[in-house]
Amino acid sequence: MLNSYFYDDPLIFEEEKKFIFFEQWLFFGLTIEFEGEGSYVRKFFLGKDVFLRKNQENYAAFLNQCPHRYHPIVKEPYGKTNLVCTYHHWAFKDCGKLKGIPYEKECYQFSDHDLNNITLSKVAVKKVGELLFVNFSKSPMPFEKQFNKSLITEMQAISSSFTQYKKLTVTKKFNWKLIQENLRDGLHPAFLHRKTLLNAIDFGLPSIPKDVPIQFLKLKHASFGGPDVSLTKAFLQQDKFKAPWTCESKYYNYHVFPSLHLAAPDGGYTFVLEKFIPISPCDTEIEIYFVATQNTLDTDDLNRFFEDLINNALNVYEEDFITLENIQESMLGGDKIQKNGAYERLITRMHKVYLKMLGFRWFMWCIFIRDALKIPTFLLSYLYKIKKD
Repeated sequence: MLNSYFYDDPLIFEEEKKFIFFEQWLFFGLTIEFEGEGSYVRKFFLGKDVFLRKNQENYAAFLNQCPHRYHPIVKEPYGKTNLVCTYHHWAFKDCGKLKGIPYEKECYQFSDHDLNNITLSKVAVKKVGELLFVNFSKSPMPFEKQFNKSLITEMQAISSSFTQYKKLTVTKKFNWKLIQENLRDGLHPAFLHRKTLLNAIDFGLPSIPKDVPIQFLKLKHASFGGPDVSLTKAFLQQDKFKAPWTCESKYYNYHVFPSLHLAAPDGGYTFVLEKFIPISPCDTEIEIYFVATQNTLDTDDLNRFFEDLINNALNVYEEDFITLENIQESMLGGDKIQKNGAYERLITRMHKVYLKMLGFRWFMWCIFIRDALKIPTFLLSYLYKIKKD
């Protein structure tokens, strides 16, 4: 469906940032990452340094920069802090508005109008159960426009059973769309994961999804989830886990486009969440959460449990990651089009929604003109922006 230059072209990547990642709701993290009142979590999204801070049961998100000289407000990935810049001790309220400036009258002499307009740059935040999402747009779309109500309800229900977690972050050399396609490919586990996932999950032949014409697709059609294939191996420590998420003996899969995959791989006792944030056209950062439900394991046993969980998962991830890096390398510098069959319609559906978000007809003409006339990318990007605006 997509030509290979969609996976390595710098201009396309810039358009993805503007019209997908800086316009849509992105998974930020979990409420259980916060350590209590006044605690914060800092993360990076495509060059944007942002932190969320907990205030009672509310969460506020800000760009991590003081409006004075753009010094960071927080310096660590996690911690507790008042909203005070250490450079000149400008202080801000929990809502981000200015609280006070030392020696303001003696040194700065701002007008009342200026003082009223000094504030931290806010980022929209949405709490869905115990999941946190951010949106960098100045006018964020309604959450329900991006995700259907049933998916939102499922995310709320699932995350309510989260208690403890471990996390690891890896950077891999493939375009972010390749991992999205891989997750929507129901046939590859029978071949790629026959010695790993197939030991616990019954991956039969995938069903054939309906073909949906592009004119009928909306943004929310890119996200979906629910029970998938059957589990063949029982969870070994059921007696230690007292409050699992109630579900069938199925592998549950949730695709939350563009940045989250959530899976319940063992009947609701544990969960895996993967956050995908592109770094460049050919590099993707993947933040992986391993989450446990309420249990009676002591600290040492819980650490050993997570260690086994992570090690087993890494065997599967490596099979996927190596394959996707090989695909990325083989597509570079060419003009190739994927040959997707009927069972891969969930992939082509995602492609169609993606192309609509980019305004693809005009965009494809821009790519053609650039390559034919050798127009510099920065100039073409400027002309394309004029057309989109």
